[in-house]
Amino acid sequence: MSSAPTSLPSRYTHRYGILAICCMSLFIASMDATVVNVALPSIGRSSTRRSPVCSGRSTATRS
Repeated sequence: MSSAPTSLPSRYTHRYGILAICCMSLFIASMDATVVNVALPSIGRSSTRRSPVCSGRSTATRS
């Protein structure tokens, strides 16, 4: 029988930490997009119609 190695090579020591950071950043980005998509319609309804940010219309001069 062979014994299992006692230590991993240095390139594998932070593998799960990096995976956790990537998963958490993906989770936070998706939660941010969800919150924005839920909140933006109510922000648009509560603001005036002149606001170009919430209405989605540009304020460029039309000729």
